[in-house]
Amino acid sequence: MSNRPASIFHLAFTVTDLAAARVFYTDPLGSAPGISSEDWIILEVFGHKATAYIDRSRSTNEPVHDDDPDMRHFGTILSRSDFLALTDRLQGRGQEFMIPPTLRDGGTENENWIMMLRDPAGNVLEFDAVLSRDRVFSPC
Repeated sequence: MSNRPASIFHLAFTVTDLAAARVFYTDPLGSAPGISSEDWIILEVFGHKATAYIDRSRSTNEPVHDDDPDMRHFGTILSRSDFLALTDRLQGRGQEFMIPPTLRDGGTENENWIMMLRDPAGNVLEFDAVLSRDRVFSPC
């Protein structure tokens, strides 16, 4: 990836299948794999550090949480071109979406794209693109 911001955010999360997580986060998401063990892998996700830990106490058939997309999730804000390229990769691999790639407030100063999906362990990911990064922390 190596498109690193000035400050690097770190997130650790659990997965039920480390091999499936490695595949999902590197292809189609495009994350770079780092060091790993049989219990965890470090990933560079859009310039940030994410560590996926195996959680053997959870089966893939158990729900992680409600289907409410406002629940626990993580993701990143991308440029419009990176968002659309990621959309193409995900759709090209038949990815199912909780919220499909959607343009909101088109043609306004709040124009933004959003999509939400689950990784193989059921973790919810949100990807956004905004017209102006200055608006990310401003009230709508």
